Amino acid sequence: MTKLQTDLHNCWTGDCVADAASLQTAIQEWTAMVNVGQDAYAQLCSSCHRLDGKGTVDNIGLTRPIAVTDLTTI
Repeated sequence: MTKLQTDLHNCWTGDCVADAASLQTAIQEWTAMVNVGQDAYAQLCSSCHRLDGKGTVDNIGLTRPIAVTDLTTI
């Protein structure tokens, strides 16, 4: 973002300052989404999968494929 805003480098619309602002907004939105996902995982999933995703003694790790419909049901 700094290269866009201050160095006027690699902008994609020809308005580097506006592109930098757009990039900053996208980064902030992505960060908020990741934080929500981390919180949801900690609250809903970590009791079985642990915070590191390796699973419990029952070997419920994150390596077996589960259909999205089944996962949302769980």
